[in-house]
Amino acid sequence: MFCLNIKSQHTPVRSLSFCILSTALLVVLSIRSLQGELFITDAQYMVAAGRWIIANGHLPTTDPLSIHSELTYICQQYPICILVAVLYDTFGEMSVRLFFALLDMVAVLFIWYQTFPKAGNRILHCAVSCVFGAVIVYSLRSTPRALDILCLAVSWELMEKYIESRDIRFLFGFPFLGIFIANLHGALWPCAIMLPLAALLDSKLDSNARAALAVTILLTIASAMLNPYGLDVLSLPFKTIGTSDVATVAVPELKPMFSIVPVEAVILIVISVMPVIFHAKCLGFKKTVFSFETMMISGLLFLSLMTWRNELLLLGILMIVYSTWCWKIEPKCKASSKMLSRIVLFSISVVALEFGAVLFYNTLSATDQKSISLERAFQAMREDGAVSGTAVLTDIDPGCRAELNGFKPYLDTRIEVFNGQNGQKNVLAEAGKALSSGSLSAICDDYGMDYAVLNYGINDVGIQDLKESGFKPVYSDNLTVCLKRSTV
Repeated sequence: MFCLNIKSQHTPVRSLSFCILSTALLVVLSIRSLQGELFITDAQYMVAAGRWIIANGHLPTTDPLSIHSELTYICQQYPICILVAVLYDTFGEMSVRLFFALLDMVAVLFIWYQTFPKAGNRILHCAVSCVFGAVIVYSLRSTPRALDILCLAVSWELMEKYIESRDIRFLFGFPFLGIFIANLHGALWPCAIMLPLAALLDSKLDSNARAALAVTILLTIASAMLNPYGLDVLSLPFKTIGTSDVATVAVPELKPMFSIVPVEAVILIVISVMPVIFHAKCLGFKKTVFSFETMMISGLLFLSLMTWRNELLLLGILMIVYSTWCWKIEPKCKASSKMLSRIVLFSISVVALEFGAVLFYNTLSATDQKSISLERAFQAMREDGAVSGTAVLTDIDPGCRAELNGFKPYLDTRIEVFNGQNGQKNVLAEAGKALSSGSLSAICDDYGMDYAVLNYGINDVGIQDLKESGFKPVYSDNLTVCLKRSTV
């Protein structure tokens, strides 16, 4: 089904390209590991969720991790949770880091392997793979997002084959992708239907082909419901859209790009638009604009600008575009081959320059003192007599570390659980008001929390309020404080 056979004469070039790309990815992943970014907050709550599933023998339907046990909870990546829990408790944190590092590399190397036979210029293909691959693995961190990119890469290959051959068998893969992504990363199940949706407007297809695509989309949506939570998983992508309280609890990835990283947003627009403009110049406006490639780029660009976290999906597609789509028109537009090379090289240079600057800036503080400080605070809390299941006031990031240590926090990073969807209590609104005003003692009184673990800098007013209300430090350094109600 896939073009995985690479001619023997390309084997030395392929091996060299593989070694260069793998080296680049390993360097970036090493830096991310030093920064603690291969075991971030999401990985921590996934370990806690996996432990709960293993201990109870079933999937949760209400939140078992925080103090808000009445809230509905969908464990959208339950196989990953179980796996990382086993790895963490058997081999330690490094095994989880290794797992996510390998998962990130597999996603990038899959795209490289799929696009290598189609690349018009092996050197530029290697350069594109290294730059986009490095940016992707740098951004992925310890989340299942690599599976989303893999899903899009397989979808792209299936769609290319279908459009070239009109063989309906290539569409059979999409329902299976729907099952795959709905069970492994439920919030991103729409990845399985993005390519068929984009191809509906492709000018190369007739009405019969579009009808086949429409049926494929419906079957894929139906197949995505084949998960333990059924139809509820399909609503997950929409539970963090338009949540105004997110801004007050500081979750950057859920905000528009121009409000967080305006320069990066401009660069993303430039590198997204350039291949489309070149194609329009060579092949004409209609053939270029009304193609599934352009529809995917424009759709994901819009989603990325609207919500920063979608940028990863666009980067995966751009890696494919710059590796293959750009070179498909070279024989038809020989006069512009030099221009094409210059465009690709310029885009690579822009992305590489920005990535290099960000990498340099972040490696200046690669000791990850924040995670060490939080771990010490929760260890001090346990040494003070707190048992597993003890309620503790936290902000979002410390909440995940609390769950990893067996405590029940006030908040964690699972925005879809706390944002008041389906008429439930809006904990985010309550937390946003309390954290911004610093009136945290009232929250502790309402929920009966006798401990608080908070970061200095962003919670200084609240920390002072707790101290004035009778909370005493159990642990404190220059980053984190663990406070305990003096009557306990």
